[in-house]
Amino acid sequence: MTRPPRRSAARTTACLRSAAGVAGGIAMLLRPDAVAAAAAGDGTRPRAELIVVLGLRELTQGLVILRWPARPIATVGMAVDLLHGMSMLAARRLTPTFRTAATRSAVAAFAGATALLPAAMGGHG
Repeated sequence: MTRPPRRSAARTTACLRSAAGVAGGIAMLLRPDAVAAAAAGDGTRPRAELIVVLGLRELTQGLVILRWPARPIATVGMAVDLLHGMSMLAARRLTPTFRTAATRSAVAAFAGATALLPAAMGGHG
């Protein structure tokens, strides 16, 4: 009996991060106002259209990495998450009314990038 190849811990982590991205993306597409309210806390809510665009990005990125969880794809996904996180830090600084939403979005983006790091580095652990 032949056993299927083991999936590396790095690839599994990338797939879990991507599945969370797919779920989050779907939530952003279906309930953008609720997601905006949750992200904003007591601060100003981002526009629903912005949440929909972010949802499309998360859904697309998650589906691509789930389908092709290889090093080059994980590296691109990590770079996209890092760029998003940095843009949210800039938004936090430039638009204080969106500080809470931008901070939460930056934290989520940096967490996503961190989850993709082992796969992007070619980890096989």
